[in-house]
Amino acid sequence: MTKPSFEKPIDSLQDLLEANKFGFVPAAQAGTSNEYLLKTAQSGIFKALWEMTEPSRSFPKSGHEAMEKVLTDDIVYMSANLNSEIRASQKGRHRFHLARNTFFPQGYGIACFPGAPFKTKFSIILAVGLTGPTVR
Repeated sequence: MTKPSFEKPIDSLQDLLEANKFGFVPAAQAGTSNEYLLKTAQSGIFKALWEMTEPSRSFPKSGHEAMEKVLTDDIVYMSANLNSEIRASQKGRHRFHLARNTFFPQGYGIACFPGAPFKTKFSIILAVGLTGPTVR
């Protein structure tokens, strides 16, 4: 989660629930898995966060737009930690507070069509990335 520097840091989803009392709203890039996670939650903290979203503020069209809105609007942008780190560094890391806690593990994969000729090679590359290179 990313937000501008604020007197009381927002370091968790629970902190974000509390910050809503001060006008902060959760934000996730439109059309992403983060929006889907909030939208489809049936109970718990994700449902509570969904109920706090405001359509005109909570769903920027791009990560770039989201980070701009973090600086100009009271939103807390929920995105992949690495994405937030890179974007904050580009705009001046000192201007942002990145939450200390993350709310879901992140990994990367490659989606392709069944029977893709490159699937086996990509699987090997990903496996090596997870386990580290081996010496023969």
